[in-house]
Amino acid sequence: MVDNAIVSKFVNLLSEGFYSAEDISTKLDLSYEYVKSVLKELENNLVIVSNNDKYSLTSKTDYILADLYNDNGKYYIVDKGVQIYIDEKRLNGAKAGDKVIVDVIYTNGTVASGKVLKSKTNEKQYTGTVIHNGARAFVIPDNKKGFIGILDEDFVDGTVLGFTLKEKINAYSSDDVYKVNVVENLGHKDDIGIDRRALLFRHKVQIGFPDEVLESVKKVPQVVTEEELEGRVDLRDKLFYTIDPKGAKDFDDSVCITKLDDDKYRVDVAVADVTYYANMGSPIFETGVRRGTSYYLSNSNVPMIPRELSNGICSLNPNVDRMALVFSAIITKDGEIDDFNIFEGVINSKKKMTYDEVNDVLEKGIISDEMRPFVDNLKTFEEVYKILQDRLDKKGFVDFRLAETRTKYDEEGNIEGFEKYYQGTGQNMIEVAMLLAGELASLYLDQLYYKHVYRVHSGAIPEKVDGFIEYAKGKDIDASILKNCVNSDFNTFLNSAYENENYDIIARKLLKCTSRSFYSSEQGPHFAIGIDSYAQVTSPMRRGGDLICHSIIKEFLKGRENPFTTNLLNYYCKILNSSERNADKVELQDVLMCMALYMKDHVGEEFEGRITNVSKFSLEVELDNNVIGRIPVDKDYELTFDESTDSLRDKDNNIVFELGKRVKVEVSENINTKTGDIQLIPKNMPKKVKLYTNN
Repeated sequence: MVDNAIVSKFVNLLSEGFYSAEDISTKLDLSYEYVKSVLKELENNLVIVSNNDKYSLTSKTDYILADLYNDNGKYYIVDKGVQIYIDEKRLNGAKAGDKVIVDVIYTNGTVASGKVLKSKTNEKQYTGTVIHNGARAFVIPDNKKGFIGILDEDFVDGTVLGFTLKEKINAYSSDDVYKVNVVENLGHKDDIGIDRRALLFRHKVQIGFPDEVLESVKKVPQVVTEEELEGRVDLRDKLFYTIDPKGAKDFDDSVCITKLDDDKYRVDVAVADVTYYANMGSPIFETGVRRGTSYYLSNSNVPMIPRELSNGICSLNPNVDRMALVFSAIITKDGEIDDFNIFEGVINSKKKMTYDEVNDVLEKGIISDEMRPFVDNLKTFEEVYKILQDRLDKKGFVDFRLAETRTKYDEEGNIEGFEKYYQGTGQNMIEVAMLLAGELASLYLDQLYYKHVYRVHSGAIPEKVDGFIEYAKGKDIDASILKNCVNSDFNTFLNSAYENENYDIIARKLLKCTSRSFYSSEQGPHFAIGIDSYAQVTSPMRRGGDLICHSIIKEFLKGRENPFTTNLLNYYCKILNSSERNADKVELQDVLMCMALYMKDHVGEEFEGRITNVSKFSLEVELDNNVIGRIPVDKDYELTFDESTDSLRDKDNNIVFELGKRVKVEVSENINTKTGDIQLIPKNMPKKVKLYTNN
């Protein structure tokens, strides 16, 4: 790998224009052979592009660097909202999923075609730690199995590297030895936060922003001026306030609840008008949508758009003027939407509230001096919430009521434990308001025949529901009401099962009987919410789909055509679905890694817990302190996995392990803080069940 200092010299020079290898050799006082080797590496990584034996930075040319997609045999890339099609004869060996440099050979503004000049396979990224064995340097992957990497350059023992695989080495006795390409030196294994940096690298989470985004951010004003407000509805005198988790720094939405004289309510949901500062086609917009989502870790986050916007001018901070896209509805006491509108506005939020503060007022009657002026309005909001929730319940809203597990930190930033987080009244109030805004947005755009990004939840999967009914029957639970796969029946069943000591296991298993919700350019129902058309619009600073919907609404409000074709929306939806799944994996892995780090101080101690997942060779156990660990079962011991009962049975068909079973365990020393794996030793299991470790 070329030294970073040399790369910087090449980049600085080639940013000025095209240069030949001879020119570069002279200007940088480097040998011609060395220059050619550096150019080859930079070109292979698509940093530079050549034309007639001259080289320049790809970003400084008219060529386009993008991902290649294949939709039903048609290859294309997307640049600034325009799809550029690539004929198969012009792919130059590139495959769908590759990163490509494309030369546009034809465009009329809306339709374009091009040819691939260079491509690079999007490789899986690994992390590992450097060790030396004699004169040879190796990198041991963080998962401690699968392969070993050999380095062509030297690093200090304990250095953590991000790398991709280069080529298999057959000269060694093992077939799982590779030369590797070092992509990034992440630090030393003893550095604070190194495991999290490695986690983000493995999942290709971009932390920084491209130069063009940072340059765009510099041009964004940090205050709202009166000149900018022309044509906007002025709501600065209205009682808007935000309700968010404690410690939140970016405020996407603010609500204003007004009780009208005719027993109706006006609900105004003001959402940060991000597209005012980052319109479609701008570097900020394009980068945000391509990232798809923000990543929320236990004590930090990776934002989808730069913090200068998400924590600054876009955030609906209290007592400052802010641009907003307002979703407004008149709600009758029977829960009907009497009228609604969407418009550009300006607000001045009066209070930054936390969920805990609102729950103290409404659930406990604890009222601080700061909250006292807002109590009456919060009680009005609670009235509206109950009306809207009743409306949702009639439509078949499914509430799985599953808790999140969150990491607790002390004042010094040390992990002090883990807690279950359940929604209270304040969270539920905000949720129904946000669902209303999403319903209004989709209804609004559907009436205009404007394609947009829908949030779709297709519903229950009949064969899985049948399996669940049989499983529940084996637990003496009557789940026959679910057989018709109707959402309201799901909610009725969950309500009846809520007092069961293993409710969370039952609810998670039932949730797996439904399809996963996803983004789509085609309208579809949302089974869990109970409506036929829904769009997410209340978090444009942290969800790319919301940003797209805002952009479409804004285009209509300005009297322009929808700039998003069906193909373009399909392209974006693929990115959004992929990034959402990636974020789910990263955020879960982060919590597990925190648990592993915490339990390092509890090796040898005994805990009690429940089995929460069963597979043939491993049992997941949730301890009473909310930590999740694993009992690995010897693969040579003959146990049969019975999927219908989620249990492992022995040769005599006796249940040995099953969901919900209480166990006593000892924390083993086999704890991997890089992967979040905590191995547990059972204390009250049959003696003949043997254990194995990864050592």
